[in-house]
Amino acid sequence: MEAKTIVTIVLSLSIGFLGGYYLRDSYPKDTAADKPSFVVYKPNRETQESAAYPRINTAEKRVDEDYVERVVDGDTLVLRNGIYVKTNRVRLLGLNTPELNKNKKKEPEPYAAEASKKLEDLVVGKKIILEKDTSKEMDSFSRALRYVIIDDRCVNVEIIMEGYGRAFMYKDLKREKDILDAEEEAKKSKKGIWK
Repeated sequence: MEAKTIVTIVLSLSIGFLGGYYLRDSYPKDTAADKPSFVVYKPNRETQESAAYPRINTAEKRVDEDYVERVVDGDTLVLRNGIYVKTNRVRLLGLNTPELNKNKKKEPEPYAAEASKKLEDLVVGKKIILEKDTSKEMDSFSRALRYVIIDDRCVNVEIIMEGYGRAFMYKDLKREKDILDAEEEAKKSKKGIWK
């Protein structure tokens, strides 16, 4: 390269860098309206609590809201926006459902299709509440680990109680008792995978 060409490139880069540096204050600043905020969800006090599906008290907790785009399988869903959890994939916390094995050369496990259909019926196209647990934020596949709440009901517990999945515990889950009680109820009633 000629010296003249090198000087031209260096000057162009310098001018571009310095121009951006000095103009940075003229760009509009982020406002609170531009950033996602947390929503405090107040439960509907008129909804009856049943022994089978205990009401989830989300009052005064920080929770995220989003819509469900689609279901991957019985314990994983895809959010429409995904702006609150840094990913659009959510793994339901505290449970494991039979595998569909879509990308593998294996047959789906028993009740895999039923578990996916149940989750789909419960959440697709609906506004959901995503509740964090203190134990773990993400899994090894970069999916957000959350409890999914609709109409004061914890979908995670409902899936297990209906026999579409089994308890899958991380250390110190705050809903561990509800999840294990739901699994016991499904076993006693011989529902789904417990038949």
